[in-house]
Amino acid sequence: MKLIQSLLVIFVVLFNLAIAQPSLANKPPVTSNPDYISVTEELAKANDPTEIAKLQFEKYIIETGESFAECRNPD
Repeated sequence: MKLIQSLLVIFVVLFNLAIAQPSLANKPPVTSNPDYISVTEELAKANDPTEIAKLQFEKYIIETGESFAECRNPD
């Protein structure tokens, strides 16, 4: 009986890992982030030193962020 219970628990855990696999994926590359793309485009066009510093800081924050979040406002 304990053997059947152990096998059942192992099966459930393995099945759960097979289903949960996408949640264990890495975050998407920074270059595909629309915010990163717009910041780098604005940075290439910027002339004002304060604007350049602000955009470089934004780019740094996007590149070194711990987690990836996507927020959308409803229309």
